[in-house]
Amino acid sequence: MKPRLVLVLVVAAAVPVPSAAAATAKLYSVSLSGTTRTELTQVLPLDPPAGCTGSANERNHFLGSATLVAKPRGVPFASYGRLKFNVVLRSLHAEATHETAGSYAVDPNEPFPPPPGTCTFTPEKRTARCTFPRDATARRGAEFALLPHGRIYELYYNRGAGIVNCEPDDLFGKIFGEFVQTKLRVRAVKALGVGRSVSTSATSVFPTRVSSTTGGETDKYTLKVKRVR
Repeated sequence: MKPRLVLVLVVAAAVPVPSAAAATAKLYSVSLSGTTRTELTQVLPLDPPAGCTGSANERNHFLGSATLVAKPRGVPFASYGRLKFNVVLRSLHAEATHETAGSYAVDPNEPFPPPPGTCTFTPEKRTARCTFPRDATARRGAEFALLPHGRIYELYYNRGAGIVNCEPDDLFGKIFGEFVQTKLRVRAVKALGVGRSVSTSATSVFPTRVSSTTGGETDKYTLKVKRVR
């Protein structure tokens, strides 16, 4: 009996091999440290009911802050020439309150006084519930980014949900909610050799743009970009 010829097909698993371009891509570590603080206060007058006299107001207040701790690692340029990097947010704090205060009385010059109780003012105070999304509190850090803006880089928190969410909050307060124009030059970063770095320190103040509100955001930071490959 003739022996059978058995053909064995061996299928080799495809193992991705990084391209030469990916293996030699320039890598940069970005270190961001400092503090951020936002405080907003809004005071609005409350008109007394018809037939009453007196004064009262409504006060809304937001306070949010955090300490920025650098967590550098090598990253390549991303879309739009950005450098995306992580920062650990420590001492996260936020509070938002709404309260009213004042007093009303029946207007003595009113010929037809309002019903009893109409001019009784009842003050109120409401405290919001503030939470921090997982993207802001993850152990790996919160994602920030440097975006080329003309000759310099803009610095911002790279998540649409924001660092904090307070409900209810009539002021829609944010922590590091602004785009910070740094003094870090795009040309200087791109010209870095391996092991070289550029850095800048500054304090950026953003007054509120709402006419009935005072305060704003203050960001004190030190930013360093180092080419690691």
